[in-house]
Amino acid sequence: MTIKCPHCGEVCESDEEISVGQHVECPFCANKFYYGPNNTEAAFCGQCGAKIPATASFCPGCGRAVLVEEVKVSEAGAETDSSVETDTSVVEPTRGVGSASHGYFQRLLQLILLTMVISAISTIISCIDIRECYAFGRVGCFLLGVASLGIQFWLYVAVTQLKSWARKSLIVFNLIGAFFFVFGIGGGVENFFVFMLGIAVCLIDLYCVYLCFQEEVVAVFKPDSELTDARAMANTMYCFGFWIAYVLMIVVGVIWMILYHGTEAWDRDCSAAAVAGSSSAREELISFAADRLSDQGYYDPVETATERIDSYIEELRPSPSRTRGNAPKPMHIFLGLKFLGKALVALVAVLGGIAKFKGK
Repeated sequence: MTIKCPHCGEVCESDEEISVGQHVECPFCANKFYYGPNNTEAAFCGQCGAKIPATASFCPGCGRAVLVEEVKVSEAGAETDSSVETDTSVVEPTRGVGSASHGYFQRLLQLILLTMVISAISTIISCIDIRECYAFGRVGCFLLGVASLGIQFWLYVAVTQLKSWARKSLIVFNLIGAFFFVFGIGGGVENFFVFMLGIAVCLIDLYCVYLCFQEEVVAVFKPDSELTDARAMANTMYCFGFWIAYVLMIVVGVIWMILYHGTEAWDRDCSAAAVAGSSSAREELISFAADRLSDQGYYDPVETATERIDSYIEELRPSPSRTRGNAPKPMHIFLGLKFLGKALVALVAVLGGIAKFKGK
């Protein structure tokens, strides 16, 4: 008899009669499926209740491995008690069968969404606090923050779609993010709340790396060796596209910062950040002023620049009376927090809706 593989489309021949519901492995692409009329029957996952095609080895909703007993197939005129059979001689048990029911993969998806929400909060606060955005300006800080969230969402969608390159890319992406965070601590802490959010993201990213090495999560993603030529090529192109976009975002950010440095807008932002208490902004102003004084032939440009910048900052710093008069009113703070809360709820709703749509 002949069977058409639902994965690669090749026609397989078998000398023995294969019963409905029997576990079959394709000799061409090595993918496993359950035989049934037209291979279109469906079952329902006992973990999350999502609909599972009869040809699937894992639940598309939660990633739980499909057991043979869960496949509900029927044939016109066939008896229900003989519609499902298991032949262990046809194929070896799938790696990690049943282990995905522990929910490691589902937990990984939830943590990725959590890091996106925290990153969005950090971006909003950074755009508001002049101490965080002076190096790029408010526009640059906002655009780079949105681009970073877009990169994270791209990777999240690839993980939900069980792309073979997504797991490895997630590991490298999270390790790079943790390295940049630790490396950036040397520049000082300007906003303590943003700093704590960064620590939370760093710890969650490292835990996601740990989850990616769990056997239950590894079993969900198809190994590269089991991909056909066309799918392997598409997998490589998607992987290269993701990393090219990520590197391009970093390059654009560096170029933006270099071009913005030393402009009038940068001087205003940096001065405002220094007045607000940013130590890194003060050091940037001193370094910039020292370079100019050095070109003018000063003997000790750094000391002279330090005295002038400190005096300049003190002149710009408002008096206590002005500070009290310009302090934000409680009502303004309440409205700002209320608006921020609505924005976060809307963001979570959009991400949850997209994730639910992708899981169908």
